Amino acid sequence: MERLTLAAQIGVLLPSLAAAAIIDWRTRRVPNTLVAPLAVAGIVIQTLEFGLRGLGLAATGALIGAACLLPFYLLRGMAAGDIKLMAAAGAWFEPALSAWAVIFTCLAGSVLGMALWFARRRRHGVPYAIAIATGTVAALWLAQSAAAAPLDMIPPIPHHGVSP
Repeated sequence: MERLTLAAQIGVLLPSLAAAAIIDWRTRRVPNTLVAPLAVAGIVIQTLEFGLRGLGLAATGALIGAACLLPFYLLRGMAAGDIKLMAAAGAWFEPALSAWAVIFTCLAGSVLGMALWFARRRRHGVPYAIAIATGTVAALWLAQSAAAAPLDMIPPIPHHGVSP
């Protein structure tokens, strides 16, 4: 991950996701006035960093974010603002990392949904922006950890007695 992208993710993406999570917790809505600029910023940063390839990365990351959560929307288990927020977050990542963000988001959403169910506070739906923020932060942490891991920390593949 390049320096401009990482700085923008820390300075723009993370605070925007935190704001979306707070707003969604309070109102159970994710405003388009927050999501649209976040998506545009992700596309612009990726394009500035990687040129036309970055534009493709951002578009594909956004598409993965939206497409993976779209079935939940179609089954009325999620609101459109959640889909748009996941797409906006996906625009900040390459496609593989966007997929990891979706996976972590679904895990966080499951935990959040169960916690609200046990607390009997699920009357007006799950504020899924909290899960999206959590999953996106986890994916960003995964990317930074993988980039920082020295190669000698990666365990060798066992050969099980078979010589090369």
